[in-house]
Amino acid sequence: MSKTWRDRRKSRARNGTASTAAASTTIRPLLPEVEVAAILNIPKQTLRNARTTGTGDFASLRWFKLGPRVRYRPEDVEGWVAERERVHEGPEAA
Repeated sequence: MSKTWRDRRKSRARNGTASTAAASTTIRPLLPEVEVAAILNIPKQTLRNARTTGTGDFASLRWFKLGPRVRYRPEDVEGWVAERERVHEGPEAA
């Protein structure tokens, strides 16, 4: 009798022949818009307005629509913040 596809899949996973690509990369969970708004210290409505109108400072922030939810990649949020980081360049000491 031949094995079903589920039996074959289970035996490959047990034998260690299943895909190891997922194990070698770390996937960080996507952030909901409430958390991104808290990180950026802005109301979540500001993110929503930027997404729908495509204007404003936050319009360049990449986002994903997963079903009814909007998610952001942590590295995109961190990169957006890093691009806007400024260092105070006060008067030089004499």
